[in-house]
Amino acid sequence: MMKITALLCLSLVLTTGAQNATSFEGCALNSYYASILADFGTAPTTWGQENVRSLIQNTHRNILPNTATIAGGDDILTALIDLDRGTSNDTVRLLYRNINFPSLPAGDRNSWSREDLWPIERGATRESPALTDVHSKKPADSSVLLKKDRLFFGICGTVENEGACSRPATTETADDTEQDSKIFAPPASFRGDVARSLFYTALRYEEQLGLRLTDCPPFRDGEFGYLSMLLKWHEEDRVSPEEQARNNRACERWQGNRNPFVDYPELVTQYFGQPDTIVDGTRTYSQCTTPTNAPTADPNECSDLKPGDIPVFVLNSDDPDQVVFYPLADIPASIGELYVTDDAWTGTGFQGIEGTITFNVPEEGIKAGQSFGYGKGSPFSDRWQEDPSGLFSLGINGDQIFIYCRNADDLPNFIGGFSYNGNWSNVGLADYGTDKSALPESLQEVGSIALPHADNCLYTGQIAGRKSELLASYENSENWSCENAVRYEIDLSSRGFTVTSLLSLGIAIISLSFTY
Repeated sequence: MMKITALLCLSLVLTTGAQNATSFEGCALNSYYASILADFGTAPTTWGQENVRSLIQNTHRNILPNTATIAGGDDILTALIDLDRGTSNDTVRLLYRNINFPSLPAGDRNSWSREDLWPIERGATRESPALTDVHSKKPADSSVLLKKDRLFFGICGTVENEGACSRPATTETADDTEQDSKIFAPPASFRGDVARSLFYTALRYEEQLGLRLTDCPPFRDGEFGYLSMLLKWHEEDRVSPEEQARNNRACERWQGNRNPFVDYPELVTQYFGQPDTIVDGTRTYSQCTTPTNAPTADPNECSDLKPGDIPVFVLNSDDPDQVVFYPLADIPASIGELYVTDDAWTGTGFQGIEGTITFNVPEEGIKAGQSFGYGKGSPFSDRWQEDPSGLFSLGINGDQIFIYCRNADDLPNFIGGFSYNGNWSNVGLADYGTDKSALPESLQEVGSIALPHADNCLYTGQIAGRKSELLASYENSENWSCENAVRYEIDLSSRGFTVTSLLSLGIAIISLSFTY
């Protein structure tokens, strides 16, 4: 018997009047850029990108803590209270709602939190200064952040069917926000601000973290977008006096460095180019190598399920086969059927030499955090239809499974991918055999895990938190326990995922325990 227990204690005290306020010299425009002006002259279009990067790195003189180490001390939330003040006293301006909101309390599920414009899960790691860099953070409503999650920035009707669009993005966001399954658009008056924040982040952290803005899948670690839409927003929503004042204050009071794209907007085109266009009849930018045909039918409810919504929790390939899922989103009965296959994906379709089993969603649906699975002892195990070919069988020498539903075009909408035979293979191979597969394009950004071969695997990572955090934990191989000779027999009646917002105010204690 092994028992794994995780204990998390979080404590935060915030005040609007931080003690021991610091100030940084050399933040006036001519002083800050003096070395570059001396080397390259006054025309920003002649400024070397590496020189500007070095400047904003070397002058990043204060790395804020996520939470203050002393009562009333500086941290990222205190900085945002100062930098993003509302138009009335003791308020902040929320990015996606575009309203004033009480500045305190902050950081819990009922108030506002730090919005990572470049998501942590897309490479802005917790271990780097990017976690609390004020140039790439904004206050946002905690409940909105759960829905916005790690979506790319863009507008509806570009990389997704227009029919999948929600306007406004949620019931709580401003009227001129929108979202679909791939993009999220902030209010129009903030779009240029968001774009310039992301240009800064890409320049500042490209060398240290490998961050890169792009339009083209597969979106590898550190890549974010959509670049072309950000370039358009930069042109359409020019730098305002408020944005310039924030840049001044960020340098003078909080970090000691500036966002050069606020000071010299012409640097954006110089470093990032011109916006690309969508290829006619596709949802793909012209510079991307593999155009994707636009959907031909209106979305059905299957389209509402996103990659990562139904992760695997435990897999036993030692007989009898068992796979248990813990969804991170509600699965309504109207979805009808979910499909699980161990067949290989070639890049354009399934190989067709292995089998598929079908799960009939119960009338009451499946709630987020409620398990269901295939195999003896699994919840809702009686809801499965066996593969009539009899070819579905988890290979003890390694295999992969995909869970998907079928969209309005009767094409697979992949929700999750799991390999217990090492890394995914390349697309277009002549033969994948029965233990290898390519990874579908829609799962290359989020929603899949590839583990070294072992017969049986159990997820042992975080099970409470924001959906984005749970997915990041799920996709970390260190959060898995795998064995060859031992099946994982676990009591699923008390297991569950809890999808919440981050708790960073007051004291929270989360104790997680697995026994097997």
